[in-house]
Amino acid sequence: MAAIAQIIHDGGGLVVPARDGYDRELAFEHAEFYARRYGKARIELNRRSICVHVNGTSGDACGDCGQVLTSLTYELGARTLCPRCVRKAG
Repeated sequence: MAAIAQIIHDGGGLVVPARDGYDRELAFEHAEFYARRYGKARIELNRRSICVHVNGTSGDACGDCGQVLTSLTYELGARTLCPRCVRKAG
């Protein structure tokens, strides 16, 4: 089951392969597209649920690297992460 990613959004959902790094990057790109379109999306990957939100410019920092978050934020458990850190964690 770890070879798929599910993207859930207000308009429906999408199941995509997640066999390797390229597939996982495409899954994140789909989730980011739907988050921009609907305001939020969720990606379920490797038995983890990652919420993607449109952030604006809140000035919050990434929970791992401390980088100031830009237009999209990623919530993994209680942590809020930047795009680079969430890809490493996901």
